[in-house]
Amino acid sequence: LSCAVIGTTWGIQGRTFDGSSLINIDSVLPSLASATTGTFEVWVKLPDTTPASNSDFIGFGDASALELIIFRIRATGFLEFNCYKAGVQQWTLRTTVAPLTDDVFHHLFAVQDGVSPVIYVDNSAPAQAFTDQTDKTAWFSNLAGLDTGRMGCANYDNNGNIEFLTGTEGEVRIYTRALSSAEKQHNYLATKWRYQ
Repeated sequence: LSCAVIGTTWGIQGRTFDGSSLINIDSVLPSLASATTGTFEVWVKLPDTTPASNSDFIGFGDASALELIIFRIRATGFLEFNCYKAGVQQWTLRTTVAPLTDDVFHHLFAVQDGVSPVIYVDNSAPAQAFTDQTDKTAWFSNLAGLDTGRMGCANYDNNGNIEFLTGTEGEVRIYTRALSSAEKQHNYLATKWRYQ
């Protein structure tokens, strides 16, 4: 699959996003369309973990409607993983603490196991809670309108590219299954040396 890199710079620990750059990953959508479970994985380092506005690590959306699956950091420093279907919020999961540290790499997983989403930071689940839970099982297979994929921002609901990230992302992986505990631990430990 191909992607379009717009403005990000490449370094030995990943791609650096400057608050206006992005990577277009629309091409992965056909592979995700029938997925009922999945995992987003990424190493991130942010210069400011309480950004001026919400900033997206990975975002999938409908360019012309309110339909999306997004993993982001909020201006409060809390992490958020959420899903809208046809304008209706299906679920929103947020950490209840700000788990990241400025200028430090952290390993993140956002997992949908087909029952309920979970966020992991450095291979453990910080305190988190749902603010919306209409249907906690919703995932790509339920969202027929998704037509945009982005790293470093999102694109949905006639907004164009928005919610840009300032920071570095490395080892980005998107799976069509929920990784097991052993797999998450393996990936964390196998890549950790690059981000010390």
